[in-house]
Amino acid sequence: MDGTLYRDGEAFAIRFERLLQHPIDRVWAALTERDRLAEWLGDVDIELRAGGALRIVFSGVEPPAVLETVVDEIDPPRVLQFRFDDRAGDGNMVRFELAARDEATHLVLTQSRVPSEHELADNAAGWHMRLDMLGASLDHGRQELPWARVEELNTRYAAIVAALSPATP
Repeated sequence: MDGTLYRDGEAFAIRFERLLQHPIDRVWAALTERDRLAEWLGDVDIELRAGGALRIVFSGVEPPAVLETVVDEIDPPRVLQFRFDDRAGDGNMVRFELAARDEATHLVLTQSRVPSEHELADNAAGWHMRLDMLGASLDHGRQELPWARVEELNTRYAAIVAALSPATP
């Protein structure tokens, strides 16, 4: 399911929704427990508290992509929000919101304050793929990054971002 990309003031935002056929506690564990995160995202160290450190080494990427950031908000098992590390504190915000739906979980991922169209397309493709991997890991365990799919998503989201851009004379 494609994400929704839109302008957010001077920046951009991305929103994904998924209905995962697993209980909320299992999905929360996949977002917050090191062993579960390794199945779909990468090598993650996280202090589960507001202000806690978060370090992600994304799996399947060469050279390794590393994100060092801070947990801004946590409300187990419903909200996990973090930002990309920037000294001014006004960088991208990534927010996972979970809601129980019977035995399933409605997941919403929003990334706001994305500063550029290039970053918007890259991040949309990346989150799309990682959310697919999250769903598959909940069903089947550890997932490997499928590069052919990543390239397809990069092309798709680049076209979506181009449509957001104002026409040039």
